[in-house]
Amino acid sequence: MAGRKKRTVLIAAAALLFIMMIVDVSIRKEELLERFGEQFVHVSRTEAYEGALHGETAEVKQQLEVDRQGIEEVLLTGNGVNVSVQRAEGEEIRLEYVVKISASTKEKAAAKLKLIEVRPESTEGRLKFNAMLEGEPIHSDWVSVEYTLYLPDSLKLWVENEGGAVRIQGIQGDVEVLLARGMLEVLKVEGDVAVESSLGHVDVSGIAGDITLNNDNGQTNAEQIQGSVKLDTSYDHTQIRQVKGRVNGETQFGSIRVDDILGPVSLHGNETAIHASSIRGDLRVASNDGAVTLLVSDMTGYQLDAAATYGRILSHLPLAIVRDRAGDYTERMQGIVGEGTWKADVKAESADIIIQHR
Repeated sequence: MAGRKKRTVLIAAAALLFIMMIVDVSIRKEELLERFGEQFVHVSRTEAYEGALHGETAEVKQQLEVDRQGIEEVLLTGNGVNVSVQRAEGEEIRLEYVVKISASTKEKAAAKLKLIEVRPESTEGRLKFNAMLEGEPIHSDWVSVEYTLYLPDSLKLWVENEGGAVRIQGIQGDVEVLLARGMLEVLKVEGDVAVESSLGHVDVSGIAGDITLNNDNGQTNAEQIQGSVKLDTSYDHTQIRQVKGRVNGETQFGSIRVDDILGPVSLHGNETAIHASSIRGDLRVASNDGAVTLLVSDMTGYQLDAAATYGRILSHLPLAIVRDRAGDYTERMQGIVGEGTWKADVKAESADIIIQHR
């Protein structure tokens, strides 16, 4: 009898302990969920606090005019600045700019606005415009600057910009742009254009001169170029069209399309898809681990020499494909396409060559 009572007490104690464990787990779970939810509450409160700190905006519009005498180059720099450059009607260099600043009240925004200045600095023939906050370059999410530059003919333009949009149109003079994480348009420029970009979208069109394009991790489009094109890109998607001069390019880890080229084309790709069509000049393509597609017609006749090592040649052209299995596995196609006006030397390793006749 005593043993039975003892077992009953033990069972009751075990049941009570189990219930207490469930209650404890539930409480801990609620505490954990509460702490997890508080993170988002704090984020929301922080965002609301930041919004309250910068809820009011002040704005100023100004312009600067500088005589071009003794000036050979004009430089615009900025972080997150939107830039527009146009051709000036006269001989004066004119910069129009808009500065916006945010603060908790309009009075504070206006007070901060007085600390910002855009001043010209001239040294050894170079004129530089730079927006400054208390004597230092502006690096603030709560300050925005927009430039509109009117540039006289024959002056060289330099633009250095990070995180902004740049548009250069209708000027006469050479252009150099250093761009990071932004967008660039260069349109209808009479002069040479050089662009170095990272994580940028670059569009160049209607250039009466040569262009040099270096772009990493971006997208590049160039068309209607009167001179030559030189490329050096990586992780970039590149399109080149309607070029009257030669096209030379080094590219890796991306893709490139060249179309309607009146001069010779030389491309070297590493893990890059290469597509060429309507090339009216000698063509030389070398690709490693990237497919090559060549569109030919009787109008663009070639003396063709194509070889794919550890790859295939795919084509409906009435030319024999010779397979060499003695050493490196290579397929080769040689012969005349159309009138055979230009030479086409196409080599691929660990990749296919596709030749289409249209």
